[in-house]
Amino acid sequence: MHYAGRYEASNIELEKAERLREELYTHSLTKEAASLLTSENVKPYRGDDFEDVLINYYKALNYLYLNKREDALVELRRADEKLAYLNLHYEHKNVYRSDAFMEFLSGVFHEMGGEYNDALVSYRRALESYEDYRKFYGLEPPEFLIKRLLLAAKLSEIYEVYEEISSRFPGIEPASREKGLLIVILECGQMPGKKEDFVEIPVREKNDTYIVRVAFSYYEPSPIPVVSAALLADNLQAELRTMEDIQAIAIKNLEDKKAREIAKATLRATAKYLAYRKAREETEKYARKKKKSDEEAELLGLIVGKLVNIFTYTTERADTRSWLGLPQTIMVGYMELDPGSYTPELRVRKRNGSYQTLSLPTITLQSGEIKILSRRIFN
Repeated sequence: MHYAGRYEASNIELEKAERLREELYTHSLTKEAASLLTSENVKPYRGDDFEDVLINYYKALNYLYLNKREDALVELRRADEKLAYLNLHYEHKNVYRSDAFMEFLSGVFHEMGGEYNDALVSYRRALESYEDYRKFYGLEPPEFLIKRLLLAAKLSEIYEVYEEISSRFPGIEPASREKGLLIVILECGQMPGKKEDFVEIPVREKNDTYIVRVAFSYYEPSPIPVVSAALLADNLQAELRTMEDIQAIAIKNLEDKKAREIAKATLRATAKYLAYRKAREETEKYARKKKKSDEEAELLGLIVGKLVNIFTYTTERADTRSWLGLPQTIMVGYMELDPGSYTPELRVRKRNGSYQTLSLPTITLQSGEIKILSRRIFN
């Protein structure tokens, strides 16, 4: 719906998804217990942290295109609050504790309303978040983020921040206040699905061998279809920068969850093993009560134990559910333009060596005005 321009309908569905996810944090005790004897797949899928945050990203864009800038900012704040809450309640902290791209968008949205102090705060937080992005995802802060930060500091008259950023990034001048600004968001590719792997441990048990099977999910990264892209307008050209590597975030987020997943898997394997032991013992006890010989009782216990082991083995599956419609990366084009009308386009170079031109709507920019456009390319 979002890509079809049905922004209100899109937000209705995204709101339902967000509300459902919040409700699912109230655990169902029945399904929690069932998952101990089967797998995580019996529980409703709540989504990964980055998936939850991207709900707010799409809602924010929808509101922006509906000319509801303040509602868009509410969504970006909610995304930040979600990450803060989640990491506060995790025993093992995630690397993905703030979203640099969302903070950048927040700064731009504040600028659109002339809220330069708030824009400055958001831009600084985006820059701080890129410290993690550089370390874990290999992404550097784009130069235009520094330019907007310097302009916001200058217009807010917070000169100590201006001097600090200028000294850290010598040679970068603040963005022009007189020119208009065109920002183009390009969402690239499609997220790969999770895969599963297993670890099997044989456990000797009287006259039987119980097979402990533990399942784990993982991401196998797939090539991103876009190698590079350029924004073209009025004989000007600007290369797009990757600001969000969703695939890299997903892989690292899953790694960060590994300790929690191992703890769950260990608990599940223990519960299954105890169920196997209990089934054998109760079967043998019942058989002896029915005057069966020890050999017959043990044989019946062995048979029931085997059946329980087959059940626990085959029901042990990793949770491979995910939001497959998400892009792998988000690139951003930035161009400062003199006031006037423009018909921009994107020139995309594909991994297969071909080029694709994406047309963009004609825009009119006033001095100091900011316009945001977005496109999606799947393959």
